[in-house]
Amino acid sequence: MGKQLTVLFVLVISLSANAQILVLGDSLSSAHGMDVAQGWVSILERRVVACQPPQTVINASKSGETSAGGLARLESLLQEHQPELVIIELGGNDGLQGKDIKIIEQTLTQMVQQAKQANAQVLLVEIMIPSYRGFFYTRKFNKMYHRIAKKENVALIPFFAENVNDVAEKTQADMIHPTAEVQMEIYGHVWPYVREAIGC
Repeated sequence: MGKQLTVLFVLVISLSANAQILVLGDSLSSAHGMDVAQGWVSILERRVVACQPPQTVINASKSGETSAGGLARLESLLQEHQPELVIIELGGNDGLQGKDIKIIEQTLTQMVQQAKQANAQVLLVEIMIPSYRGFFYTRKFNKMYHRIAKKENVALIPFFAENVNDVAEKTQADMIHPTAEVQMEIYGHVWPYVREAIGC
């Protein structure tokens, strides 16, 4: 019995050690409206298992997630998974709700800093929102990501759905969320940044 427990313990430690990439996002990363296996994060996970050493992706994304919600969950996720790389794809829902950009920026900055303090590399995903919030708000919102990336010295992944939104054949019925058929395109947009970060 003791030997079996020891083997199980070693297996759990081994699995935890491979949980090296944490994706913390919203519906754009949680495979909203499709099977989870079709989402770009799952495609990424299937790719990185071929890296040396093999890597695992933890998708902690949630539909409707805000930057504040992500920050509230980040510390426990970092402690549980001890990732080497954290991909932050948040802020879109804050922007759609018209929240104060200064507060969004402060929250995202805290997330980046917290991940760095946990010895993780960070990739920040740029988000663009529809212009119905007004030109000035939309422009300030987009520039926020560039400021954070520059100030915190982290790589910024250009918005991966820029050529998708409002294109009927590429979006679901809401004209916002990419279809399952577009997920490989999104993965291809993100992969070069991940590959450089993990050296795969």
